[in-house]
Amino acid sequence: MTKSSHYRVEIVKGAFNTGYFDPAISNTLIALIPKVDPPKTYKDFRPISLCNTVYKIITKVLVNRLRPILANIIGPYQSSFLPGRGTSDNAIVLQEIIHFMRRSKKKKGYVAFKLDLEKAFDNVNWDFLKNSLQDFGFPDITIRLIMHCVTSSNLSILWNGNQMPSFKPTHGLRQGDPLSPYLFIICMEKLSIAIHNAVLNKTWDPVHISNDGPHLSHLLFADDVLLFTKAKNSQIRFITELFDRFSHASGLKINLTKSRAFYSTGTPQDKVNRLTSLSGIRSTTSLDKYLGFPILKGRPKKSDFLFIIDKMQSRLASWRNRLLNKPGRIALASSVLSSIPTYYMQIAWLPQSICDSIDQVTRNFIWRDANNKGIHLVSWKKIACPKKLGGLGLRSARDANTCLLGKLVWDILQSKDKLWVNIFSHRYDAGVKILHAIDHQGSSSTWSAIIRAKTVLREGFTWRAGSGSSSFWFCPWTVLGCFSKLVPYIDIHDLQLTVKDVISSNNPHSQILYTNLPHMALDIINNTHTIFNDQIEDTFIWSNNKNGVYTAKSGYDWILTCTEQVQPSPHTWSWIWKLKVPEKI
Repeated sequence: MTKSSHYRVEIVKGAFNTGYFDPAISNTLIALIPKVDPPKTYKDFRPISLCNTVYKIITKVLVNRLRPILANIIGPYQSSFLPGRGTSDNAIVLQEIIHFMRRSKKKKGYVAFKLDLEKAFDNVNWDFLKNSLQDFGFPDITIRLIMHCVTSSNLSILWNGNQMPSFKPTHGLRQGDPLSPYLFIICMEKLSIAIHNAVLNKTWDPVHISNDGPHLSHLLFADDVLLFTKAKNSQIRFITELFDRFSHASGLKINLTKSRAFYSTGTPQDKVNRLTSLSGIRSTTSLDKYLGFPILKGRPKKSDFLFIIDKMQSRLASWRNRLLNKPGRIALASSVLSSIPTYYMQIAWLPQSICDSIDQVTRNFIWRDANNKGIHLVSWKKIACPKKLGGLGLRSARDANTCLLGKLVWDILQSKDKLWVNIFSHRYDAGVKILHAIDHQGSSSTWSAIIRAKTVLREGFTWRAGSGSSSFWFCPWTVLGCFSKLVPYIDIHDLQLTVKDVISSNNPHSQILYTNLPHMALDIINNTHTIFNDQIEDTFIWSNNKNGVYTAKSGYDWILTCTEQVQPSPHTWSWIWKLKVPEKI
């Protein structure tokens, strides 16, 4: 270890032992990044902090210690910067709520507020942050170190390459500091708790999109705030008062000019006008996009996703003047071009015309030159195969869309604690029954997308016995699905039977079951010999992965082989791609 490295290690150790470090370490340069072109006011710039390396090591260690415990602190209504949660979680929930509101004809109506917090990170009150950390039970030395990181810095703006005179901030979190996003969601959790308590006290009327499902009052993703309530004067007044109190304590303020309100279809226009005047937030007939995802009206249409093709074409325009050989084009197509539609494929079934256009743009980029001329020497079907099967590792858009949506099927089977999974389980009676679920008339576009993906991937999911405590009738533990669908009724004596009760019994089935099953079901029962383990839960696994976990990659490989797009071959080409030579060879 060099002398300078040893010095850095000692600084980091000292910071965590005492809760302090030399304040000069946290001095920060601020780079102003334009948000619009051209910027006209200071509000058109995003201040990004350029922090000291040693300071970033300290905050990165803090982040690594915070991340594992945040899931126990942050409720299900926040999904930013947390392991196991992502942007798609909130987008799915919002899509479901908006779908429900569009179909609602009740005159009492519902309203969804999409709020913009003005300069959110820059306005956080330090006293509020410290109180939040104390309320969540963080150790004193950790709070001391975090607050020292936040409050000890001097800031200096970089302007035209020159460093301006430094100044001492009195509030705010630095964008560019690894610690800032996590401190911000801790502050926002205080708002989430206040809203949740208001729902429990029945002073906030949330939206109910299913009879027994969770009440939906709000969704938070960093500084994106969504609120849901009944369209009533009393609710608007209460929400305004609650946010006034929160703003006074936290320093965070709502930007009314950028915020929008979406009212359910049955809400009378005079009521919309009255509530708009009361709230100061303009109404809109569409929220358009949320976290980059388009909020769909009904079934997905080509016009909803044309922006994906535009983005791909825009990216290609910046590459046209570059002299790229075939391996270079393939690398860019695989790593950059194909990643553009991937984000939107996570929760939506893209129209076939859009998938065809995505494939066409990718093909043309690989084979055609700067003059848009060239011959396609190999079929797209062969190119869109894994390298081990002789392809180039690119993916066809339709199959990529299907395998990405397969992750939602996997979440429904495995991640029961996710908010959107809880909603779908109650709204569509999903859960473990998802593998044999069907599309419903009037269902949302997200549910229809999941069902389409499930139809393709279903045979790859298999039930693995653990304790055998799964319902004999209502769990799809065989290829026939749920046995409850095979009989006209279930005898009351059989309702509570588990798989283990029937399979492990030494008695004939005629003495166990009061309900008559068809012969094909009895044959499966007779041929099932399973050893149960009371220490392990029953679960579903993905058969195309050694560890049983579904991934988009394993799903894509399964689609190619099981739909006979490619035939498994004993000769693998994976060795040639591992050679340390230029791909052009």
